[in-house]
Amino acid sequence: MSMRDFGLPMSFGGGPRRNNSSSSNDKKKGSNNKISSALNESSKKESEKNSNTPTLNDNVLSVGLRKKQQEQQPAIITTVRHFEDVSDDEEEITTEESSTKELIPITKVVKMKGHSKSVTAISIDPSGSRLISGSSDYAIKFWDFQGMDESLQSFRSIDEISDDGSYSINHLVFSNSGDKFILADNSIQAILYDRDGYEQGKFKKGDRYIVDMGKTSGHISSWTGVQWHPDQNNRFVVSSSLDSTVRIWDMEYFETKQKTVLKARNSKGMKTRVSSCCYNTNGNLICGGCMDGSIQIWKESNTSKAELVYRDGDNCTNAYTCVVFSNDDNYLVGRDDNTLKIFDLRQFKKPLNVFEDLPNLFENTNCIFSPLGDYIITPVSSRDEEDNGSVVFIDWKENKIVNTLPFEKGISPIQVRWHPILNQLFIAGTDNHITGCYDPEKSIRGLVTSMSRPFRRKNIDQIDMIQPQIIAPYAPPMYKDANAKKTKKRKDPRESHVPTNPPPKGPGFGGRVTDSFTHFLVKGMGIIKGNEKENARDAILRHAEEAEKNPKFISPAYQKTQPTPIFDYEGLDKEIEEEEEKQESSERFDTKKRKKQ
Repeated sequence: MSMRDFGLPMSFGGGPRRNNSSSSNDKKKGSNNKISSALNESSKKESEKNSNTPTLNDNVLSVGLRKKQQEQQPAIITTVRHFEDVSDDEEEITTEESSTKELIPITKVVKMKGHSKSVTAISIDPSGSRLISGSSDYAIKFWDFQGMDESLQSFRSIDEISDDGSYSINHLVFSNSGDKFILADNSIQAILYDRDGYEQGKFKKGDRYIVDMGKTSGHISSWTGVQWHPDQNNRFVVSSSLDSTVRIWDMEYFETKQKTVLKARNSKGMKTRVSSCCYNTNGNLICGGCMDGSIQIWKESNTSKAELVYRDGDNCTNAYTCVVFSNDDNYLVGRDDNTLKIFDLRQFKKPLNVFEDLPNLFENTNCIFSPLGDYIITPVSSRDEEDNGSVVFIDWKENKIVNTLPFEKGISPIQVRWHPILNQLFIAGTDNHITGCYDPEKSIRGLVTSMSRPFRRKNIDQIDMIQPQIIAPYAPPMYKDANAKKTKKRKDPRESHVPTNPPPKGPGFGGRVTDSFTHFLVKGMGIIKGNEKENARDAILRHAEEAEKNPKFISPAYQKTQPTPIFDYEGLDKEIEEEEEKQESSERFDTKKRKKQ
């Protein structure tokens, strides 16, 4: 069995490294490390000369030392140890007969702190040198393993806050080349960034008023999933949304429209929301997990109708938060609200196996295959504050859970990544941290390099001295007239922009102060009288005598029934006399007071 049977390139390797002197024995035993027979005679002579050179050690080597040893031994394949150590006696057994198990690198656990809220999305570039994380605090943080020490601090942070609003980050996906990544949050538009976090563009937003989703140029609801095409060209991207579609984007014109639209339908032919999506390893199949409990698979060559469909039931409400293909594309794993289902694509009518009692409380919880495909890893949420969240490792071939990584009470993991080259695990959770797991002997670079560098305390010469603040007398604003400058500018006609021809003063007519030509003509025709500047009260009192003599409105209706008014003039005279007495007494008091002074 070769390394290609595990779904990995030869550089990901399996067994321990050997020198050139033992290469002939390995050929006879049928080892995985085959040496090409087309070596030149000069290279053979060099290998004979270097036969006494020391072998490559399994421990982590520095980059410079590894390059020198690879130059001396050009036929050796660099490997990462994903398997358990095998004794010399067991090496004689063929690979088919021996049962090798992939190692789970959880010997050491560290916390990468930096976010102020739950970490909801993480992604690692293919080379394993940089990690990015997104959180509910709307921030993206960049972690460079080559520049970090044991304090594990990020070197850059971007606040994803815009004028359109702020959204929790759900998905971060590096491209296959690692030079760019896509951010998908709860908004309608995903954003393309370069490796350093500079925005390259936004995906096209669709028209919400169009009923047919095939006629829109982009998604009209929140993005629920995104993934790059597995080829190295970084040309195509697949995305899913709550608008019941899966869309394929051509990155040459992603800002204008999508390339293809795939419509998800329920058992009755109606729209159903899509909660996750993915490509298979060959890129010819597109899978979408839906919120009605169905999984639909389209062929890239025929996107008009789903080729394979699995449905839990007509009334099922378990949404699939993640779907992922195996390395050989024969199996599919779906993660929903409480279970994890394994499907065989050759018999897609029912799941091959179901693992129950795995609660999931987040819309972007994922599940992944291990680098060699032996295990399925998925986060499990805590049900309440007294329950422990965990990350479970499932041996899907033997249908059992082989290991569990527990978290603290009330803490739930959300996403997990297992990098094949670093052989390290990274977990995002609600504890506001990124949990990193590694094995010092089986893992390389990444956290191993960062944790080997002690925390550097700054020397007293490197500390920036605090410059004292010097305040001049009467410099604080409390001693200044804040309106002095404004009043000065108001008096200056240039600063206050006083018009050269100010409008005429006065109350105006019809809400206008200016005297227009139309107003002049209407006034001349007699329609508008020239008394618009007259006082309103005087105009009303002018008709008071005539209204008393000839009442027209209210008084005539009560002339026959209205009683004659009787006024108490005596009481009025008494009140007037009392007021006069008070005034006289106050005047007397004032005069006496003045005389005393």
